[in-house]
Amino acid sequence: MRLAVCYRNWLYHDYWNTIADAEPLYAAANDMNLELVWKRHLATSVFEGDTLHKAAMKQTFWGGGRLHPSTDSMGTLYDVSLAFDMASGARDALGRELWSAAEREKVERDLLLEWIFTGEPYVGGPDQATLINNKTPRIYHAFASVARALGLPSLADTALRGYEGVRDGSFTADGYSTESPGYTMMYLSELLTIPERLYGFSWPESFVARRAAADLYASDPKLRLMYRMMLDQLEEDGGLLPIEDTGIGGRTPVECVEMGLKRYPEYFGGKTGVLLGQARPGLYALFNLEAGEILQAGDLNLPEIYFPGWMTGILRHGRGREAAVLSLNFSPEGGHRHADNLSLFYNDGGRTLLGDHGYVGDMPVNEWIVSTLSHNLVVVDGQAQRFRARDNPNPRHPRLEMMFTTPRASAVEASSDAYGQCSEYRRLVILLKGPEGRTAAVDIFRVRGGRQHDFRLFSELASSDAGAAGALKFQGIMLPPEPPLPEFGGSIAREAIFGLRDIRENSRPPASWQATWEEPGRSYRFWCLSPVAKVAAANGPGQEDHQHYGRRVRYLDLINEGENLASVFVGIHEPGTPAGLISVRSARRIAVPAGAGPSAVALAVDMAWGSYLVLAEFAGEAEVEGVRFQGKLGIFGRESGGKAWLIGCGASTLQGGSIGFSGQAAEWSGTAAGKSEYALSVSGRPQGWLDPPKGSQAWVFLNDGAFDTGYPVSATKGGSMTVERFPIPAGASGRFRLYALRCQGLE
Repeated sequence: MRLAVCYRNWLYHDYWNTIADAEPLYAAANDMNLELVWKRHLATSVFEGDTLHKAAMKQTFWGGGRLHPSTDSMGTLYDVSLAFDMASGARDALGRELWSAAEREKVERDLLLEWIFTGEPYVGGPDQATLINNKTPRIYHAFASVARALGLPSLADTALRGYEGVRDGSFTADGYSTESPGYTMMYLSELLTIPERLYGFSWPESFVARRAAADLYASDPKLRLMYRMMLDQLEEDGGLLPIEDTGIGGRTPVECVEMGLKRYPEYFGGKTGVLLGQARPGLYALFNLEAGEILQAGDLNLPEIYFPGWMTGILRHGRGREAAVLSLNFSPEGGHRHADNLSLFYNDGGRTLLGDHGYVGDMPVNEWIVSTLSHNLVVVDGQAQRFRARDNPNPRHPRLEMMFTTPRASAVEASSDAYGQCSEYRRLVILLKGPEGRTAAVDIFRVRGGRQHDFRLFSELASSDAGAAGALKFQGIMLPPEPPLPEFGGSIAREAIFGLRDIRENSRPPASWQATWEEPGRSYRFWCLSPVAKVAAANGPGQEDHQHYGRRVRYLDLINEGENLASVFVGIHEPGTPAGLISVRSARRIAVPAGAGPSAVALAVDMAWGSYLVLAEFAGEAEVEGVRFQGKLGIFGRESGGKAWLIGCGASTLQGGSIGFSGQAAEWSGTAAGKSEYALSVSGRPQGWLDPPKGSQAWVFLNDGAFDTGYPVSATKGGSMTVERFPIPAGASGRFRLYALRCQGLE
């Protein structure tokens, strides 16, 4: 009641503290055409030099309002509406109403409705829902909350039109937003609450369509996709992948987790304790869930997945504390994304080996965080990747090249035209899987074009946080001694927050060597298996949050130089265990016969649990160490006990000893005669074609109307191919390509 008395008299103001000396509701509705005489600034000197343009109080990105200038803190209206809804019918011990009709009317009219009216200009005016950026869900959520509390179907309809506009305009068909993981959660924290607030709303007969689809949990398949996306893109501890503009330690919104458990228990059941982390259950859980449900903390057991709209592949192995997660991000351009196509992230057993610097908001250090130069990728000609350049109307076009998952090894390959001078910019990452969640990753990065290729790595291990106990050590190569890491503290001088320093080089490196980032209890080793012209080590900014200012991390660069340059960088990423166990015993690049073709790569890796022969891009059939191969990728493995197994993706031949195949179709491609959300009508299924065995999966490649992406195949028959998890967009092209995935001995 006190807030209702005060709110109506608070003056309307904008983010720059310009105040409208007029009736607040009138000012909100006319914030761009008030006469200058009605506008005031707290500083007289500022107002004296003001102009109509500078004084304008347009409700744009930062907005305007009475309580707070950023969309008037509209998200607060849910709590206020809930409090009023719960208290407005209160009675005393004798059964007498505690609220008078006048008091109830004042809260409804002077607080709830006026607050709503103040926010309407930002989204297009009364009964409009035309804006769909990441600030608008809080307004549509406020509309839904007030509509539910006061029983206003027209306002509820506006809220749902806002929800639908954001859902369809700011989220792709896979349920992911066109922004970063962190900002996707920002969207969802206010967007997913709209269907919940209006669940069971009593629609009058004049709203026929709303009555027919009153339960959006049953009638809106994209709502289900958004909830599933919240889970499937996480790390095993429930944290967000800190890629693009996503803060270190970010998590899914508490209320969204609670609503997920209530509405989709088949996905969220038994996991919410882990998902909440250190957060306490909220009001939604208090009113809708049992204590035993919300506190369950079983392993998340998340899938290996590729999001066809976000265009990010996530490979996994192990569960709980032993879990490893590796992501290859090649998202299209979008809000709060970075110039970082083909950047690699790798977390093992809860420790980040190959990281991303996260997001610290609009701080000077963010220039380094978003830069191409700070990421784990190849930098070409010392330049940033093409990304939202005003003088270049052509946005980057990433492309999925390959994706498959199996119990022994999984792989994702992608390319991008983020560098205009490059005819090829392509990365293949293979996650090799061992016992107890142990892994290593094979990395093949191909670049063609430009004059300098810089394969760049940094690790979160051995940062300045480790003090003198942290170090970057080398085996098989010599570099000058490292000077002490600089201590910049909170300085925002350019040298402190951008670029590498203390660079030391070896200009005649051998073809094979190792670099290890070490600190007490953990290590990460990189095996270089390709000749390069120069190796450089340095340190750079590593600030990831608002506390660790001045933090430094150690960078490693593998550099090639020349005109019309072509490079193939080959390496292995090896996590060290807390107990100091070594996974990779040896690794070597193998010379391939000329008949395999100029792009062929072969390497042998001896692991603690077995051996691997990795063969890639053999245009012609050739034999390497007793194994014959032709095709895109072949992995021939042998357990420590001697049992052989193999995986061939896009291969016509992979034969070694008593197991293998030869002369088979490497792929199935053509044009679908028709398609539905989860199926293609196809023909020309190659003779002898077999679907992968249980536990393994291949992806079919399609253009979704904008990008060459892919979808997980569940089954194929003579005339059909079905996909799962993600719907095929209506605008997708009919052209398809499916690599044969053949596995033997994986049982």
